[in-house]
Amino acid sequence: MKQRIGQSFSRAAQTYEREAEVQRAVAEELAGLIDEWLKPDDSVLDVGSGTGYLLRALNTVPRQKIALDISPSMLAQQANTEVVSICADWDQMPLANQTVDAVVSSFAWQWAHNFQQLFAECLRVLRPHGRLQASLPCQGTLRELATSWQLADPSHDHVNQFPVAQEIRSALTAV
Repeated sequence: MKQRIGQSFSRAAQTYEREAEVQRAVAEELAGLIDEWLKPDDSVLDVGSGTGYLLRALNTVPRQKIALDISPSMLAQQANTEVVSICADWDQMPLANQTVDAVVSSFAWQWAHNFQQLFAECLRVLRPHGRLQASLPCQGTLRELATSWQLADPSHDHVNQFPVAQEIRSALTAV
């Protein structure tokens, strides 16, 4: 399943950022929240970074930017030599324990199959007193779009199914 998701995003990499209006808007909002606490001497890991839009949207320029994504084609779209790109699964990040000051993510974690494993990995790579901030759609997100598509084409789901917010909270508190 993960391989299929990675391949799907690799196929979309060339045009993803141009067409992903909702994702860009969410990333910009999240970047503003991150800028409130991010310090220039921090290192930042964007887990599920895609084309790297979130890291580019930050006004605070951290000491080190690390982009982790399962799709090499998405990472290739970043074209930013100031970012360390790592093509890997977020369930097994190839980073040492306590190596980053901040873990961030925007509109990626809805693809997680095991939130508890994802959060455990994020906490493992975070330094003591590190920060984790993410945005992801949950059940009910884009419901107007889903309803419109259901009326127009009831034979096919055109909007992804998103995780239930309580499942995410439970997984986070379990680690």
